[in-house]
Amino acid sequence: MVHQRRSKSKKAVFILLVLATMVFTSVPPPAAFAAETDFAKMPDEELLDYESRKSFDFFWEMVNTNPDSPGYGLIRDRAPNDDKMSSVASVGFGLSAIVIGVERGWITEEEGKERVKGTLNTLLHKAEQIEGFFYHFLDMNTAKRYGNVEVSIIDTAIAVSGALSAGEYFGGEIKVMAEQLYDKVNWGWYRDSDTNQFYMGYSPEDAGDGFSGHWDFYAEQFMLYFLGVAAPNPEHRVNSDMFYDFVRQYGSYGGYPEFIHSWFGSIFTHQFSYAWFDVRNKADREGVDWWHNSVIATKTARQFSILNSDQYKTFGPNAWGMTAADGPDGYVGRYGSAPSGYDNDQHRIDGTIPTAGALGSIVFAPDDVMDALRHYYSFPELIGPYGLKDSFNLDIREEGWFAEDVIGIDKGITLLMIENYRTGLVWDLMNKNKYVQAGLKRVGLTENGTTVIDDFEGNRIHSNWFDGGDGAYTLSPVFDTTHTGLGALKVGYNKTTEWAYFAADFKQENHFSQADSWSAFVSGTTELLIKFETAAGMIEKSFHTSGDEWSKLEWVFSPEEKGKLVDTRRMLVFAAPGERDVTGTFYVDDVQFNGEDTQVSFQ
Repeated sequence: MVHQRRSKSKKAVFILLVLATMVFTSVPPPAAFAAETDFAKMPDEELLDYESRKSFDFFWEMVNTNPDSPGYGLIRDRAPNDDKMSSVASVGFGLSAIVIGVERGWITEEEGKERVKGTLNTLLHKAEQIEGFFYHFLDMNTAKRYGNVEVSIIDTAIAVSGALSAGEYFGGEIKVMAEQLYDKVNWGWYRDSDTNQFYMGYSPEDAGDGFSGHWDFYAEQFMLYFLGVAAPNPEHRVNSDMFYDFVRQYGSYGGYPEFIHSWFGSIFTHQFSYAWFDVRNKADREGVDWWHNSVIATKTARQFSILNSDQYKTFGPNAWGMTAADGPDGYVGRYGSAPSGYDNDQHRIDGTIPTAGALGSIVFAPDDVMDALRHYYSFPELIGPYGLKDSFNLDIREEGWFAEDVIGIDKGITLLMIENYRTGLVWDLMNKNKYVQAGLKRVGLTENGTTVIDDFEGNRIHSNWFDGGDGAYTLSPVFDTTHTGLGALKVGYNKTTEWAYFAADFKQENHFSQADSWSAFVSGTTELLIKFETAAGMIEKSFHTSGDEWSKLEWVFSPEEKGKLVDTRRMLVFAAPGERDVTGTFYVDDVQFNGEDTQVSFQ
């Protein structure tokens, strides 16, 4: 997991300031950051803006800004300690942070573009990598492997996700560079064919094949599947079954419903992938709504803190969200809460509360997180130049313990999730990317309340599209003309009879009487007649499309039509119905029924 191998230097702040150079910006000297600010009186939006801006400042300032350095754009793993070590995950969060900074006017668009282009150039051409995967940590100045760290698939995925969001925002050359970065990653190389799981780490000097561990349990790895199944280079792709070949362990705590939890019960595992990938109102092929799952995980994590507040005075309704973070004795990757492991025995608690644990869940439980944010800002010792520090513990001594550092990935999840809560910016950008669209579909995520007839990414309820028998239609999958994702259907027709059609037989008798409508997207100029063959007879509707832009066809069913959809066997499509000796071409994508038993998210 991305949080598991974090080091923490023992350098004092004043030594760091003496050693800091122009290669990257140094941390401002300690100051009473909260002395002249009454956070208790700040409106919610102002307090969110303050924490967001300070979190952004970390990614803008704790960076190699020397344009002549091989490490230009690399961002520190933490501050004020460990000033020579960059985290590739910090870089990924930082690329999205720059987008947020430009959008909010904290920096200019030109400043953002310059930094992003330079950073992507470093990742593409200078940062040490294998098969497109980066080492977990890189030297800030050389961009080479830092120490003896592993090649990290999860940190690479975070970097790619950040790059894609920046590419969608700035477009042009930056988008090209972001997709080049994605294109280089050979996801299949990191897959264990025996288990159909990703390995967790790779070290070239290790015995055997160099790989170690597996992503064999639910955690923050969903971005690996989303990116891996839709990679720009088809030879680098992995199969969508990987999304279903890790352990989905259900557990519950504190009276909340069961949910699929992670091994250590760390809340960040329910946040990281969803900072970029929008899974709202979607369910997978096994019916799991992962957004809903994270909401329950968030509520349960808070309840754990409440129910254990008699043992730890740090804990309570406004101090919760155990997750990997700094503790009084150093970095702890096992901070978490029940349920954990197989028997609720894998999480560790010592009274430490990481601030990012709750803040990264603001999209799942906004009111609870705002209460936590206000509580954290009531401790002046917890506030620094980059907003809230990493963690605190009121249980180990009378005056309490407060972390010295902020950690890049923790400031990153805080910043991105607050922005998604406020505007949805990062989600909206990623939702525009065709590879992201395809990745979500290819693992089987579909909208709640819909039945996908065919999205041309692998989700369908029919056996195949076929010509009606007279050879009038040529049906071809295409990958260059799509409404969403990477696939669509090209339909060419050369009709010599008036009622030639193509069709799809449903795999079984389907009951769609609860559907409110049918919809599809079509590109091209044509007249279309859509029919559904049911046990009660045919129902039909005509449509006209024109031009190369994608047009949405929507058929809202009448009560009588819905009654006939109880047993639906076939969908038929007639191009230029009633005409003969006509030719044409059009494209079809995202064909589905809508409005079936919409699932309500847990509150």
